[in-house]
Amino acid sequence: MNTPNALVGRILQGEVDAFAEYVQQQRLPLLSVIRRKMSGGLLSKVEPDDIFQEVCASAMQSFKDVDFQDRDPFVWLCHLIDRRIVDAHRRFSAKK
Repeated sequence: MNTPNALVGRILQGEVDAFAEYVQQQRLPLLSVIRRKMSGGLLSKVEPDDIFQEVCASAMQSFKDVDFQDRDPFVWLCHLIDRRIVDAHRRFSAKK
């Protein structure tokens, strides 16, 4: 298993497999971020794992378009988490 720092080096080189491994290694910290950012109302409607899966899918789709030379992968994933949580809030607010 590669260390997160070794994976970041490979991510900087554009290796999508390294990014996928990095995301899996960071699963628990990312789920913690998701839980902290979700409101109680949203937590009753959406599982943090669902947000995580949506973030993973989005990240993998846009990986090649991101310049990681000046961007930390974890911070970028947290940004995607923020967007997914806002989208989920909008989805459930619109249904009311």
